[in-house]
Amino acid sequence: MMSASLAAVLLTAFAPSADTPVIFPADFHGRWDLSAEHCRRDESGSALTISERQIVGYEDTSTLKSARVLDGGSLHVVLDNESAEGDREIQMVIWRSSDGGEWLNIEGDARPQAVRYARCGA
Repeated sequence: MMSASLAAVLLTAFAPSADTPVIFPADFHGRWDLSAEHCRRDESGSALTISERQIVGYEDTSTLKSARVLDGGSLHVVLDNESAEGDREIQMVIWRSSDGGEWLNIEGDARPQAVRYARCGA
């Protein structure tokens, strides 16, 4: 369960002024992949990297358009996705595991069942 102060910080991050872009919280940033073994590979077709405004995968880049915090601290995000298959808007729900956040779960348009990603080391 998320504390009230953390919820306030997340809501502030996702309710910016007109001049402030919407960003992913810092604890979502970094490289994620399907397992620790996948993380050790130099090139993995399943890796993704989350920065302040983008999720970059093997063959696509998704730029954050909007986000809102759901119950339990998960995020509902709308992204502009650019890939070789064409550009489109996608929606996802992203949440971190309650065991210290070393796992990231994503489900949405392209992932009808949640896919679990491990945080890759620095």
